[in-house]
Amino acid sequence: IAVIEALLAGLPCILSEGVGTAAAVAKAGGALLVGTDASGIAFAITSLLTQDERRREMGDKGRAFAQVEYSTGKMVERLVELYQRVARGSGEGT
Repeated sequence: IAVIEALLAGLPCILSEGVGTAAAVAKAGGALLVGTDASGIAFAITSLLTQDERRREMGDKGRAFAQVEYSTGKMVERLVELYQRVARGSGEGT
């Protein structure tokens, strides 16, 4: 939830690879993906601190991504789909 809130606030994110929606956010241009090594994380932080325009662009793209993917309508749609799967006795994908 913290990542979604940051995206909606227009903040670029630095996310760990393979965690949650990290790849989708990065593909949309709102985040940098890093591994767990300190040097990669430091490089990502430094690149955002020193590149104002990139930081703004990533923030804008991240906000746009979050407004579409985490809108109230989209979340209701996903919840209804989940309830329908559970009602059918198929919790697959939950």
